[in-house]
Amino acid sequence: ILGTGGFGTVYKGTLLKTSEIVAVKEIRSDRISVNSILSFCIEVLTMNKARFNFVVELVGAHLSYPHRII
Repeated sequence: ILGTGGFGTVYKGTLLKTSEIVAVKEIRSDRISVNSILSFCIEVLTMNKARFNFVVELVGAHLSYPHRII
């Protein structure tokens, strides 16, 4: 576990195809509301557009129930 927040937990993981180390953020199912899903989608869109050294590059996202992760 890299960290936790109001909506969920961030885990350290490894992409199997490339062995690249990644961070995986998961929204807790007991915290899901329309606003949290909207906030999550905005975060995905923002990360996809961001190109800064201090912002983690977006590798992918899965927004369908039950696993909402980026």
